[in-house]
Amino acid sequence: MSGRALGRILAISLLQSLTCFAKGDRHARRDLVTLADKLGVDLMAGHTKAIENALAPSNQEILLGYLDRQFDTVRQRPPVLAPPELLDDEPEAQNRS
Repeated sequence: MSGRALGRILAISLLQSLTCFAKGDRHARRDLVTLADKLGVDLMAGHTKAIENALAPSNQEILLGYLDRQFDTVRQRPPVLAPPELLDDEPEAQNRS
């Protein structure tokens, strides 16, 4: 098989994987990444910095998120009560209805 024919087969295979991934095939992502890795194709070319910025929250945000999740294990939160105008002060009025 010539190099040109092999190149066409690989291009078609990559296009098929992209199409399946776009349609929502759950296995296509894995196949696409594996094929791109074998071919030396960088799927994130030009987007690396944007991805790093989106995935790197500050240490303060991480700490605040952790502390918020741990609050209930240390201290019980106060109950949230309805405002006084929503409280039912006359239970006998309900029984008459």
